Amino acid sequence: MHSMKNFILFLLAILIMSCKITDKGVSEKDFLKLQIDSLKQLNENLTTTHPFLFEKALNLEESDKETAISIYKTIANTKNGDFWAIESEKRILNLTKEEIKKINTKFVFIEDFDWLCGDTLELFQQNDKCGKWGGDIERIRIFRKIKKASDSRKEEIVGYYTKECFDCDTLSRVGYLYDKAIPTIYKSKEIEFTTQQRELLKEAILDLAEHRLNNFLPFGHSGIVNKVQVVGNDKYSKIIYISDYPSFNWNKFHKLKKEIEELIEALK
Repeated sequence: MHSMKNFILFLLAILIMSCKITDKGVSEKDFLKLQIDSLKQLNENLTTTHPFLFEKALNLEESDKETAISIYKTIANTKNGDFWAIESEKRILNLTKEEIKKINTKFVFIEDFDWLCGDTLELFQQNDKCGKWGGDIERIRIFRKIKKASDSRKEEIVGYYTKECFDCDTLSRVGYLYDKAIPTIYKSKEIEFTTQQRELLKEAILDLAEHRLNNFLPFGHSGIVNKVQVVGNDKYSKIIYISDYPSFNWNKFHKLKKEIEELIEALK
């Protein structure tokens, strides 16, 4: 009888809560808090039940995540399958997933890109101006180069920028065969990367790696393609390959491209 009363109270709480939600942008946490508030209005003695513990954990998520997870586990381990036990399991998964994301996005670069070992590092973006047929292709290519002087040798990190502009009508006629579509090609001069540009290069690579790890969008028929890859001359080279599609604008790629163009302009 008591459980039936609680069930009826809970249904009434859902009804009250639904009436309160007018903004479609209400977050999941706010949604759960509204449910708890509605239950409190129906039962003023709500002090030791799962909703009370659940609310306590919700409020601790930002300040003490470990304790919040512990409380959620206490609720979930009752194994009675009620609403709050199920929601507690969801919150545990959500909080631990955030921790996994942070761990997965911790990368460290070896200084001066020594790992290139004569290969070429390429940052690649293809836009989606032609829809499912793709669009223009931009590349930033970076490699190590030995500069010989009369009495010394100096290794530099150098690079250049290229862009292939395609006509959408031409692309649609030849399909995805970019080697048969004739683009307008631009290639910048080769420049030596400054310390600032090296740091921005690292940031751009890490930015794409982090986005790829957290991008769970399904495969589509159009969208931006972003890549970081090492093009090696032999099979023994260390290979880096990050491919993301459909991807994002990759602002750090465009910032690096702009700096290359500005440096070339300054050297004229």
